[in-house]
Amino acid sequence: MASLKQFLYDKSNKSDVDQYFDEQAKFLIEKQKLETIDNFNGYFDFLNNDYNCDVYYDGLVYPSVSYAYQAARSTEQYIREKIVRADNLGEMYEIASKVDDPEDWGKLRIKVMEMLIRDKFKRNPDLREKLKATENRRLINSYGDATTSNLFWGMVDGEGQNQIGRILENIRNDIHQDIDLEKWLFTTFKLENNKNLLPKIQLEVLKGDEKIETVKLEGKEHYFLGKLAGSDVLMVHQSISRRHAALICESQLGVCIVDLGSKAGSFLNKEKAANCIPCRLKPNDILNFGASTRSYRLSVDYSDVESYLNRRKREMKRQAEEMEALNNPLTNPNALKASLGVKINDQIFVAGLPENASHKDIEQFFKQFGEVKHVRIPIDKKTGKTKPFGIITFKESSECEKAIKNNGIRYKDKKLKITWAEKRSYDDHDEDRPRRDKYAEAVRENKDKVGRDVEKRHRRRERSPDRSRRDRDRDSRRRDKDRRRSKERSRRSKERSRRSDKKRRSESRSSSGSKSSRSDGSSSKERSREREKTKERTKKTDVKKDDNKNEAKRDRKESRSRSRSSSAEARKKDNKKRDDKNDKRKSRKENEKKRSRSKSDSSSDSGSGSDSSPSAERKK
Repeated sequence: MASLKQFLYDKSNKSDVDQYFDEQAKFLIEKQKLETIDNFNGYFDFLNNDYNCDVYYDGLVYPSVSYAYQAARSTEQYIREKIVRADNLGEMYEIASKVDDPEDWGKLRIKVMEMLIRDKFKRNPDLREKLKATENRRLINSYGDATTSNLFWGMVDGEGQNQIGRILENIRNDIHQDIDLEKWLFTTFKLENNKNLLPKIQLEVLKGDEKIETVKLEGKEHYFLGKLAGSDVLMVHQSISRRHAALICESQLGVCIVDLGSKAGSFLNKEKAANCIPCRLKPNDILNFGASTRSYRLSVDYSDVESYLNRRKREMKRQAEEMEALNNPLTNPNALKASLGVKINDQIFVAGLPENASHKDIEQFFKQFGEVKHVRIPIDKKTGKTKPFGIITFKESSECEKAIKNNGIRYKDKKLKITWAEKRSYDDHDEDRPRRDKYAEAVRENKDKVGRDVEKRHRRRERSPDRSRRDRDRDSRRRDKDRRRSKERSRRSKERSRRSDKKRRSESRSSSGSKSSRSDGSSSKERSREREKTKERTKKTDVKKDDNKNEAKRDRKESRSRSRSSSAEARKKDNKKRDDKNDKRKSRKENEKKRSRSKSDSSSDSGSGSDSSPSAERKK
């Protein structure tokens, strides 16, 4: 390092230093050229928007991105069809030159360009692989003429925004992260954003005429079908691709099927669906995928959507009526406020009332200010007399204002203090205090969420029979924990019952002892009766315990039998095997008994023959 510094600062070898810096600059320029792609021609012509390949936009397939972009500037369908039928770029630009840009085109043009370029590389997998192969090299869309559009979409002599190059780099990063498919779906199609407008979809899985299962799909705007583990509808046939097709809920077309460029294809009512183009579905349509013999019958439920729309319709009608009432000068303001949910202050607080003031007298006194709806005077619980204050409700707030203006009026030689009555509620004053209705709603929502999560988990298990080892271990751990808890509960209940029995026995003994000590003249019959009663109580408690034990045993046996025999056929087979084994054992035992009998008979015969000769001799 020191030698390089001496070489650079030495004035005698100035020409050598200049040559060194020139070589370093050339090396950096060549390295930068290798790290950037600034010419979308030759090998890299697939990056150019004029490259001939299918591009889909709003129901039509165009020959390149340039055709689709110029068609997107027009809202007229016949102009778009003219652009599609154009023979070359010159004819296409001539048609497009007569089209005026929309008002918000300056904001929309980048989104439209990104949507078209994404569709280009999704619809053509060979181009997608080429873009992926460029890795981390910088992409610059260079032009020769320095026009405003060229400087916006690309660069001229190192100047410009290079929007097309940025879009290509973003798409390449999404391909590396494997998230380009979801982004393509959301940018290319108008998926339904409002969850209240999403229908419930059911797929009946058929094999021949036999129904195997039903797959329920709800709560999402798109569902993937394929061999991949995370798919919403899992399919295992060899001809099925990892991401074979997608069911989408489009805001204009409704429920559609989109083939995601699969090799074996997707079929709607035995007709092959086009690649990456949505096909509108109807109820009872039949879907087939690849060479699989399974078919899927579609059913769509819009009942929740209809109820939501009717609810919205009623709300809009109510809002329209309120607007009409606001514009109408003849409407009563208090009635209008009540319909709008505005609180009307129609109560006054009166203090300084005499003792034992009756409701009727106060109502007649305050009728001079207006129509009195209700009078409420609280009563003292200790004394039973009325308290010296009350609340009076008028029909309208203007009548309350009249009464308040007469504050200090005398009633039975008492000066009354009249003010507005404060309506105490959580909304007006105690905002920090929790509301019970809100708490109840939160609890209800949490319960619904838990129920939905459990249903999702069960559906996932039904859909994927080959679950991961982690899921199985987790389920077994949960089961073991539940068993331990149930054992602990039963043990605690037994201990409690034992303690209660001991207490009862001790109490009965103490009561019998105390009675005997107090009443010396008590007979032995009474004691024997008390003993019999205690015995009966203990018997009843023992019977209850036995019943509980028997019920627990029955439940265990039933759970074991359910877990062992999953179907009736398996049970029949097990019973047959057991019967066969029992018959074999019985036959073996019978054979062994026969052999033992035959041996004993033979031994007895031999013994009798040997004993006969000496007895005969003795007789002789």
